[in-house]
Amino acid sequence: MKTLRPLLASTALVLGAIVLAVESPLAAAERDLFVSVLNDTKEPAEGLTVDDFVVREDGVAREVLRVERATAPMQIALLIDDSAAADSPIKKFRDGAKGFVKLVTAAGKSEIAVITFGERSTLVRDYTTDPTSLFSAIDRIFPRSGTGMQLLDALVDASKGLAKRETSARRHIVVIMTEGTEFSTLHYQNVLDAIHRANATMHALVLTSISVSDLSSEEIRTRNQVLDLGTRTTGGRRDNLLADLSVESACASLARELLNQYRIVYARPDTLIPPEKLEVTVKRPGLTVRAPTRPAGGQAPTAQKQ
Repeated sequence: MKTLRPLLASTALVLGAIVLAVESPLAAAERDLFVSVLNDTKEPAEGLTVDDFVVREDGVAREVLRVERATAPMQIALLIDDSAAADSPIKKFRDGAKGFVKLVTAAGKSEIAVITFGERSTLVRDYTTDPTSLFSAIDRIFPRSGTGMQLLDALVDASKGLAKRETSARRHIVVIMTEGTEFSTLHYQNVLDAIHRANATMHALVLTSISVSDLSSEEIRTRNQVLDLGTRTTGGRRDNLLADLSVESACASLARELLNQYRIVYARPDTLIPPEKLEVTVKRPGLTVRAPTRPAGGQAPTAQKQ
């Protein structure tokens, strides 16, 4: 018996360690995400609670723990088209951008950077909360004669810049653009990977009335893939605008949407293999949810999977 007691005690310790090793991956951890919910007039829906949201990962429902209005400051890379194709609408682009900045900065301490992408990606104003400085930077934006755009390069540069910043979980890339000639030669997957690594939400306001000589070029097809997948899979917004008169109202509408997002906190079991797909829905009829389609830390989607 004296010999067996240490043996039994050791066996119990080993079994306990095995049980803990099996159970520890199933311990629940809190995850959060930011979503937009719009009503049938495309205005932010208010007053939603835990009971209104359903969160699924790889088709498995997760417990929604808390829902609250997202109040944390944002970091926003504001990309403005200054290529030759923007010659006619550039004033509306400037007015829309300044209206967006005014609404966002008046609501809190969000930081905004201004970047142009005609001919090349150019940082016009680094991240700041000062609206006067941002207005001044935007007023200096004019179309570059004889140039095309390098939007994809600008998206990668903006994503890398956001990835280096650690003070906010609410990161957005907002693009105001025409459908002018694209000179970027990056592969669409590299651009999407950069956006997802930055954990950024992409939004695009695209003026579609600009005449383009060749919409079938490889560069423009790649850009269209990025505009589609980049906005859709990060929970962002893409508006195709038929007239430059719509730019200001679209910028103001996007600002209101970002200022009225929800923060959802939900429980996910810790596992060695992270989920690949995320789905957020609301139970109330007539509402539209814009949410990421992949959990933070997952892989960027490819066009073949859509």
